[in-house]
Amino acid sequence: MKFHLVLTKRDADIIAFKKSLSYKEFNESVIKILNKAVRGKVADIPMNFEIDSNVSEMHTKIELDDELVKVCQETLGFNRGRFTACVKQEIRRCIKKNNSVTGINSLDTEKIKEIFDNSLQFLGNRKSELENHPDKYRKLEKSYKVLLDKTAQNLINIQK
Repeated sequence: MKFHLVLTKRDADIIAFKKSLSYKEFNESVIKILNKAVRGKVADIPMNFEIDSNVSEMHTKIELDDELVKVCQETLGFNRGRFTACVKQEIRRCIKKNNSVTGINSLDTEKIKEIFDNSLQFLGNRKSELENHPDKYRKLEKSYKVLLDKTAQNLINIQK
């Protein structure tokens, strides 16, 4: 049975997963994911891709065995009208599980430590500069907000 999946911007993780595989590999992966899901498990699939937030809508088709569709409907409660939404949900569960495993190993702890050390040093210097300033607390609050934004952006840029 063929199903049409419409992947939107909210499905950037699934789009990245799909783009990392050929059509045949993607279809086989979806079958593997669903076969594990009906047994109450999440498939272990090696994943090597980056999620791009600047994606556009993508259409793809998957071909599933009628028996697998029937088992998914019975076991997982996939209704005919919501079947593709449930398939996306199971793919996402698999991506979250497998990406969390690989994501931990790929963190550059030295860069993260450097970012936080620089931030703390900046705050210490800023606090000293404003020691006798009449508007000290307002200026410190503004510095905290700016620094928080810069720190978050620097942490995001580590992965790029």
